[in-house]
Amino acid sequence: MTGPIITLLSDFGTSDGYAAAMKGVILDVVPNAILVDAAHEIRAHDIQAASWALAQYAFTFPEGTTHIAVVDPDVGTDRDLLVATAGGHTFFAPNNGLVHWISRSAAGFEVRRIRDDVSRPEGKSNTFHGRDVLAYAAARLARGFDSIDSITEPLQELVMPQWGEVRSRGEGLEGEVIHVDRFGNLITNIHRTYLEQAGWKEVALEAGAGTISNLCKTYGDVLPGEPLVLIGSHDHLEIAVCHGSAASAMGLKRGAKVIVRRGA
Repeated sequence: MTGPIITLLSDFGTSDGYAAAMKGVILDVVPNAILVDAAHEIRAHDIQAASWALAQYAFTFPEGTTHIAVVDPDVGTDRDLLVATAGGHTFFAPNNGLVHWISRSAAGFEVRRIRDDVSRPEGKSNTFHGRDVLAYAAARLARGFDSIDSITEPLQELVMPQWGEVRSRGEGLEGEVIHVDRFGNLITNIHRTYLEQAGWKEVALEAGAGTISNLCKTYGDVLPGEPLVLIGSHDHLEIAVCHGSAASAMGLKRGAKVIVRRGA
């Protein structure tokens, strides 16, 4: 009989055994758990990249899935640990912005803080709350040993970084690159709905020293080496280069400003 699905995301990599330690804690509580390594190669301490990655895969899993996300540069300080629920899923993470994009991705987002006395029987170290609190608490909740109410209390304040807020600029929109994927595609914070609400069928996008005016449906709509703009699978406006890297070709990185206007 298969058990509950539990996904793991971290900046631990796989060479130090930290991700495996979390798995060991989980399997000790839920031996038949289905563990999914979502991503462990997040750049060290890169909360923004982790928050984006979490939102890309979480809701593709069945309802009832538990997600553990650990990118925690302030581990051991007085920052809170969270349990959030949204769209039939449960999320365990530090209160540092990791659930930022999740909170925007599903209705019914609710969040509470994990009580300070919650930890595995061996105790809580000062440097590995992913193992000692998050993995343990998530496993017990998934197994049905605990409820959210029994291990949490109200949260005073949810950390919500202002990553890439879209602003009006004249007759256009000002946004920014919020993620650069491994292909060098530049993903902006301008969601498809902004264009739909404006009624724009074509766009002109200014980024760096250039302007791109071809809103395409897919990467192969232009010749190899040519730049394009499209709505990616994440429903955000994306700058790409066919068979190439937009980041390299345009010399842009996360945080780069973009201006989008109605195209001809």
